[in-house]
Amino acid sequence: MRIPALRLLPRSLTLLAAAAVLAALGLGAALGAGRSEARQAPTPSDAVPPDAQVGTAPTLVFQCFPLDAGDDPKMVVGLTTKNWGLDIVGVRKSDRMCESANKYRVVDPTTQPLPPDPTLVMQCYVIQKGIDPDDPVALITKNFGTHTATVRRATRMCEGASKQRLDKNEPPPPAVSGPVWQCFDLQQATPMPPGLFFLVTRNFGPERVLVLKPVLMCEEAMKQTAAGNVLGHASGLVYECFQAESNTNHAVPAILDTANFAPDAVRIRRANMMCEPAQKIRLFDIPGLNLVAPAASPD
Repeated sequence: MRIPALRLLPRSLTLLAAAAVLAALGLGAALGAGRSEARQAPTPSDAVPPDAQVGTAPTLVFQCFPLDAGDDPKMVVGLTTKNWGLDIVGVRKSDRMCESANKYRVVDPTTQPLPPDPTLVMQCYVIQKGIDPDDPVALITKNFGTHTATVRRATRMCEGASKQRLDKNEPPPPAVSGPVWQCFDLQQATPMPPGLFFLVTRNFGPERVLVLKPVLMCEEAMKQTAAGNVLGHASGLVYECFQAESNTNHAVPAILDTANFAPDAVRIRRANMMCEPAQKIRLFDIPGLNLVAPAASPD
């Protein structure tokens, strides 16, 4: 199941990407030059002030929650992405659930914040032996603009799942054969100010979340199993995932069920990440990290 509404950044942006990257990277270099890697954890008082948060229309994102007691499939699969080809990995413990959410900068007091419809759930697994591209990229999102980072080792695989909340006596939902993501750690990301947002999912929220630094880049992938099952597409669609802090600890018991793995009884905990659609531009062989004139290859 693929949801066209998730493509918030049209491919036509690639025609303007080079100019956008030049301008934004210049700004990013200026911002990064005077910052130290070590700093105190952000607090709500550090966040973008409400008067700077223009507009109330929501952005479609994913809110991600850690899981207790996730299964360990111990399965070898092949993951293929548009940029990094086939990667043979070991799929291990399920440790996170991501659910589509509407993200509001400001909640209009005269309206009721609504969750997205339809909604999509992704169950995420730790993977072993993932590739390490060590590639510099520029990432462009709707709300956070352009910044640079280095794409490092693949550490997670996420795939579409059905979710049944046990505390609400929900009936088992229909089976899902959804998309697949391969997720890579991000390092050396351009510093960005934290921001306060309201996230609303089908089951949780409105929930106030403090969005912090970029930590992962997830790219849509095709998954192949030893049994010959194929799931997902290597479309090049990208999400940038940011560390997030929430004061709400849900502790919700649920069953997650994917196309290839057995139903998994888990407990959904406090949200710790938000993923937003992004445009990715690969930056190749930049001597001395001189970003004045990058050799960009738009995806």
